[in-house]
Amino acid sequence: MKETKDTDALIAIFNGCRKGNDTDAMKNIYTNVIVPGLTGKHTLPLEMMYYSSSWDWLMTVVETIENLNPSGDRWVVEIEGISCHIYSSDVSIDFERCTSTKLNSTYKTIAIENVACGVSFKFLIPKEFGGGFIKDKYQNYGRLGEKEDGQPKYDMYEILAFWNKAEGLKYDGEFPLMKEIDKYTDHNRGLGIDIGCYDSQVLKLKYPLKLVSASFNGTYEDLEDCSLGDPDQGCGKRKRKL
Repeated sequence: MKETKDTDALIAIFNGCRKGNDTDAMKNIYTNVIVPGLTGKHTLPLEMMYYSSSWDWLMTVVETIENLNPSGDRWVVEIEGISCHIYSSDVSIDFERCTSTKLNSTYKTIAIENVACGVSFKFLIPKEFGGGFIKDKYQNYGRLGEKEDGQPKYDMYEILAFWNKAEGLKYDGEFPLMKEIDKYTDHNRGLGIDIGCYDSQVLKLKYPLKLVSASFNGTYEDLEDCSLGDPDQGCGKRKRKL
């Protein structure tokens, strides 16, 4: 049951919900919740959100997916028999699951846990470094954004090194909030890898990286969890083990 609720929490965030703070009164409370059959957005505890057991709840997520727009194309959700298929021809990637029931197949197909190449996502930025986010399609190798000449603009490991003030950083001028790729990037990227290669290291950082779904409406500070290692290195979708 705990794994199911953990996945429900991730699906809630993907669906645009915002988690409350860590105080006892607000723990596991979410705002901006789409409730089937009701208009507007609502505030509910996680225990009253039924993505894993209710078609009505799960269909709100399907609608969110179908409204995503990667580079002009749209994601398609096909549910037939006891299988569910989610794909977008534009990014040449798809997710499919077939289990014992239609509901379970759809739930598990939606519960993808990584950001794969070509998939739209948001890179959240802490307030201390300007706040907001960068929306992009995952480029692999930790590249992010695009310069005017079409080349990647940032390196995530280099940014990680600057956010956490790794020793030995190289740069010109004043300390950058969001340093762009330049002649020092390979060196600084190595420092970022040194402090954030393993999950055990990432969890100790003051400012770990946070990559979220393109539909996420919160801030860096809103999100308690951070992005951990992907065994597939973003080369393909990785289904959450339930």
